[in-house]
Amino acid sequence: MDSISTDLRPSAYVGEPHRQILVNGRPIDLVLSDLAPNEDLRGLVPAFEFLLDEHERSIANPRLFDLKPGTHLVPLLICPDDLDFSCTVVIVEVIIHSSAVTWSRIGRDATNSADPTQVGFNVSWFDNIPAFTFALQQYRNALQSLSSSTATAE
Repeated sequence: MDSISTDLRPSAYVGEPHRQILVNGRPIDLVLSDLAPNEDLRGLVPAFEFLLDEHERSIANPRLFDLKPGTHLVPLLICPDDLDFSCTVVIVEVIIHSSAVTWSRIGRDATNSADPTQVGFNVSWFDNIPAFTFALQQYRNALQSLSSSTATAE
């Protein structure tokens, strides 16, 4: 099983420490960049913290923090240049099970709509990134950490 946690760290293009999701002890943008080196994923920042548009944030955050059993398409990372859904958006297909959470697929949003509610409904999935599975309680703890830092930032 994989591990998930959060930490305050700078990233490739944001020098100030900010909340990051760590998978197996490493920032998620670096994990994904190593697995898909031709996809320009290094330096992407967490959508939950950096989305500037309040409407886009109101779409992304409920998807991330939803722990109801089932499948959810979550905008997880965004481009640090635009800080919105108009640039690179990494989507994670999250499956909530009774005792575990699986990130079954990860890809780049390929939505052609300017409507932010459509983000994640057309995704170009990365073939070379495996699924990650986390214990539900550990996932819940990581989300709790993100939730408290997001509330503090707003």
